[in-house]
Amino acid sequence: FRSTNGGRAWREVDFPLEYAPVLSLVLSPDYAADGVLFAGTESHGLYRSDDRGRTWLRLGAETISDAVNAILLSPEYPAKRDVLAAVSNRLFLSRDGGQSWPEWKVGGALEPGIASILAPEGLAPDALLLVGLIEGGVLRL
Repeated sequence: FRSTNGGRAWREVDFPLEYAPVLSLVLSPDYAADGVLFAGTESHGLYRSDDRGRTWLRLGAETISDAVNAILLSPEYPAKRDVLAAVSNRLFLSRDGGQSWPEWKVGGALEPGIASILAPEGLAPDALLLVGLIEGGVLRL
């Protein structure tokens, strides 16, 4: 749903119902100007809208097909087009706005799965990453 009046009224966006439910959502830091948002689904991957949710583009279909539990963007997005996706029990980082998705930092699965991610120092290769696990606990990577 989208509100254009500060949350007083809401209208449904044109997200394909067959791809629902959406598990994660993130807005570009410059959303007011660029209208970019990302939506992670339970079983149909990751999508980006460049027009405030009117149309959607699937990202990383060959890599990202499981539950997208969390999404982070670079604080400098869109100037720096880094997108981090927590996909089930793996982390994937695109440095090109969603064109390519190499696995990031871990080099394997984080069991029992990732619930949330936080990058307080940004998404540089040596930056701290906090990973919340589905069954509790936090990993520092």
